[in-house]
Amino acid sequence: MAKQILIAGAGIGGLASALALAKGKQRVCVLEQAPLVEEIGAGLQLGPNAASVLQALGVDEAVSAFAGFPDEVRIRDGITGKTLNTVRLGADFVERFGAPYRVIHRGDLLSVLFKAAQERKSIKLETSARVQSFDDLGDKGIEVETANGRRKGGLLIGADGIRSVVRATVVGDGAPTNAGHIIARSLVSSAQMPISDNAVTLWLVPGGHVVHYPLRGGRVFNLVAAWDGDWAEATWGMAAEEAEVEALAAKAHPQLREILAAAPNWRKWAAAHRSPVSTWGAGNATLLGDAAHPVLPYLAQGAVMALEDAVVLADELAKTDIIPTALRAYEAARQPRLSQMYDMCRKAGLAYHAGGVFRSVRNLILRHMGDNASRNRVAWIYDWRPTKTSSDNQF
Repeated sequence: MAKQILIAGAGIGGLASALALAKGKQRVCVLEQAPLVEEIGAGLQLGPNAASVLQALGVDEAVSAFAGFPDEVRIRDGITGKTLNTVRLGADFVERFGAPYRVIHRGDLLSVLFKAAQERKSIKLETSARVQSFDDLGDKGIEVETANGRRKGGLLIGADGIRSVVRATVVGDGAPTNAGHIIARSLVSSAQMPISDNAVTLWLVPGGHVVHYPLRGGRVFNLVAAWDGDWAEATWGMAAEEAEVEALAAKAHPQLREILAAAPNWRKWAAAHRSPVSTWGAGNATLLGDAAHPVLPYLAQGAVMALEDAVVLADELAKTDIIPTALRAYEAARQPRLSQMYDMCRKAGLAYHAGGVFRSVRNLILRHMGDNASRNRVAWIYDWRPTKTSSDNQF
């Protein structure tokens, strides 16, 4: 493929795609709308399925240098405080899934990908270059209109998020669907955090849930709270009012109330998703990550799904010079997995926020679920690996 590949968005998915394509000797131009490539964000969880992708991109060791390795995932009832289920993440877990479970600050992961992209001569990064529209020229490729001029390439990858400009053209399905949940996040210094255990802890409260885990060598804790609500602003990262978090805390166990009170500030957004669609692209354009398949974040797989997309897309483009054929093959390969992810994330939200008899049944199931059953429940997520073609021929 002689023409360069254009990527809209320099987030995790966009940069991962650039690296995967550069491994296949492609020239790539990443078009980022912001003046700087940065992500303030907070924490991410990287299940074992992320490891093979990060290895393929040549950044796994660098990611591990920033990452934390929790001892376990612990699920607790948010009212009684009792532990309902524990998944140990030690040697047995690593042996079963072939890689560890890690947590990392989103900004640290992005910085690793950005540095790796900067080091590749075949990758060009342009900032203040928001993709505004594009023209598909058929056999002649694609032409993109950005905020600072036009760019030509062989194809366009829309990695520009849940409100993707590229998606508006190739799918045209309007705004994402509000999930009826509000999510807020905060970073708490370890000195202020009432607990210090090295675990990913999930508290389940009727009408909401809370997740926390240590980051950056235990210096800070990532704290995420979600609760049922109809607020549906498209703005990301607005300040949450104290009364909103206090309403969730009012139902909670004293230790959870203490944890929520430790947060210095909360930034909130309305949880949104999109129902799976039959295709993510048309002609010489396709979508990736949240632009293609935004799901609720309740299985901690959003960023990892974008990483998986990147290697599958690069693999399909390496198989043929007919770009639309490669893009449709990539979409078809990914859609069943992402449809399942959409469904399971939606069900997880319902289970996390359950009250009454449904809460009692959920707790009973979790209490009687042993280590093997807990691991088998997520094996469909963590057992994923790039295809043999990807591993042998491209990466």
